[in-house]
Amino acid sequence: MNPAMSLAEAYSFLFGDSVMGAMLVPIHRPFIHDVMVLFHVFPVWQIIGIASLGAVCGNLINWLLGHVFRSIDRSGWLERNSDHSKVSMLRLYRFRWLILLTSGFPVFGNVISFGAGVFRVRFYEIFIASLIGHAIYYSFVVTALLH
Repeated sequence: MNPAMSLAEAYSFLFGDSVMGAMLVPIHRPFIHDVMVLFHVFPVWQIIGIASLGAVCGNLINWLLGHVFRSIDRSGWLERNSDHSKVSMLRLYRFRWLILLTSGFPVFGNVISFGAGVFRVRFYEIFIASLIGHAIYYSFVVTALLH
């Protein structure tokens, strides 16, 4: 480990990088995660945990933006169009955990977490599903990088 960078600094960079990578309009794909895995300086399980928590925070920000979007919709567009989508939403409701688990994957997962906020998915549902989804995603990335 570089003596100029402490453990807290390295993990805070990883956390911030993961939050930025999970935003609705991602600035970039998380890069620090890959570098930390490739150099074998930190335990892999800690890297996956910190990166997953950062990405979950990014998804929760997207979820909150969806809630804000729903509350500032003064034109009533969502309410007018909700009658048409109620049948399809009831069909999708059976698969909500599967859909929410995909919120851990890049690009379309960000849109799913935003949509979860618009459709008023409960906080604990998006939190748990996003945490599991991101942990699975980062585990796959680590496996791909190490083999």
